[in-house]
Amino acid sequence: MANKKIQLQYLWTDESVMQADLLKKTSSGMTDWANEFYKRYGFQFDVQPADPKPTVQSLAKFALKKNDGVSPDQDRARVIEEKYDELRRPIARKIEDNTKAIASHERSITAKEDQNVLKKTEEGILDAQLASVPATDFAQKNTILLLKIAVLKQETALTTEITALRKQVIALSNAITKLQSDVAALYAKQATELETGGYEPELRRQMTSLFLNQKIGDEKRVNVVFCRFLRRKLAMRGLENQKVIGETFGQIGALIPELSVGSSSRILRQWLWPYPFIIVDIEMADPWTVAHEIVHAAGHDHPAARKLVESLEKRIRGIKVDVLGRKLPEAEYEEVPRYREVPGGYFDGAENDIMNYSAKGSKPADFVLADADKQRLDRAQFVVP
Repeated sequence: MANKKIQLQYLWTDESVMQADLLKKTSSGMTDWANEFYKRYGFQFDVQPADPKPTVQSLAKFALKKNDGVSPDQDRARVIEEKYDELRRPIARKIEDNTKAIASHERSITAKEDQNVLKKTEEGILDAQLASVPATDFAQKNTILLLKIAVLKQETALTTEITALRKQVIALSNAITKLQSDVAALYAKQATELETGGYEPELRRQMTSLFLNQKIGDEKRVNVVFCRFLRRKLAMRGLENQKVIGETFGQIGALIPELSVGSSSRILRQWLWPYPFIIVDIEMADPWTVAHEIVHAAGHDHPAARKLVESLEKRIRGIKVDVLGRKLPEAEYEEVPRYREVPGGYFDGAENDIMNYSAKGSKPADFVLADADKQRLDRAQFVVP
């Protein structure tokens, strides 16, 4: 029984990328690797262009631009995230400080309220004593009255302190609400910045132009665009092997209409290539990158990222006080975990699953394809008998 064909259209962002690819045999090597892997599951790659002796000249029409093609900035999102994290950090510290201050004030309020209860009890005892003193014993009555006045002053002072503390708690709570609003505004601004100026729309525009002018591209084939990714040094990259070397973009809503060749640039700006496509970094990609990404194009999503505890930081939560408000020698401590977020791809499937970032090996025989992913490929519109 013949293998089913996984239909792909190879493209390059510009001719310099194409030249580097042909020199290193990157894309052809990925095709060979994938065919060796997928034949165990009844599939094979059907790639266009199928030039047995490719040259830049023979493949020139498959370059999205002649020069200065798009360099996907895979680190752009992280750069933006780091920028806004830096802006949010002092706000988060203020929220944390205010939250701790509220907790401290509330403990003080509780202690002072307990003291007030004791003073009320003391006042009641003095009232009882005063009632039992003979009416003619003015000296004793005067002594008790002076004690009661002192207790009442203490009660008044405690009530004043409690009221002041409660006002401070309200002020701090209002400040936290304002700070949280500032954080939300920064997240919204970050989201807006991420949505604008990305490379995906430009690549989709260029693929639309190629389709309209050269009739290159088909909804039954997945475009695989070979590029050079822009790399940056980041302050908070995390795991070193989290560097992206390929990415799959899904279907979008708009469809390309039947437009004549030479359509205006205004129309091309409005209509973007709607079909799934893959980008691959020719400089850093592994031989199995396209074989991995095509499963994403068939509908496989990695699990959500996980937060792993990296360390525990011991912090002072507050100073203990007794019911009279006196500081006790020991302090209250809390252990605050520090997390590291790890992409879900590191936990995706079996240890040797082709979708698992942690899979070891380099040969097709070192990897496996999950049954669910084989079923996804069987149903994919770009796979034909």
